[in-house]
Amino acid sequence: MNRVLVLSSTKQPLMSCHPTRARELLRKRKAAVYRMQPFTIILKFRSGGVVHEVGIKTDPASKTTDHP
Repeated sequence: MNRVLVLSSTKQPLMSCHPTRARELLRKRKAAVYRMQPFTIILKFRSGGVVHEVGIKTDPASKTTDHP
């Protein structure tokens, strides 16, 4: 699933958003592109926000792996 990273105006990380939402914020000039790789936008008027805890699950029974 594609997600766009989001920073507040004080460069604090916020929850990522869907690319459609990011395009809307950019079109309305409420955000600007901060970095191209990984694609990150910075909000112009929001200085804080709620960040939810994000976790990663792994499958120990998987027969394939991404790292050597």
